[in-house]
Amino acid sequence: MVRKLSWAEFQAFIVEREDGNTCATLAKFGKRCMLTPTEDLGALWDRFPYLAMTVGAKLYELAQGAVDTKLGKSANG
Repeated sequence: MVRKLSWAEFQAFIVEREDGNTCATLAKFGKRCMLTPTEDLGALWDRFPYLAMTVGAKLYELAQGAVDTKLGKSANG
């Protein structure tokens, strides 16, 4: 299970994404937001190397959608 990005984490993500490797930043925040692992996280990341990045990307997408909604932006343009 994962938790949503906080506003501060979302802002930090934006800064880190601009300064470096987007894939590494996605993975970092994906790992940070894991809540209840059912197994050792190290083994999980080893078995599924793109899992943390995928989780981070989805969390960012959800956070960006919330920001867009608050700003009144449409997903269609």
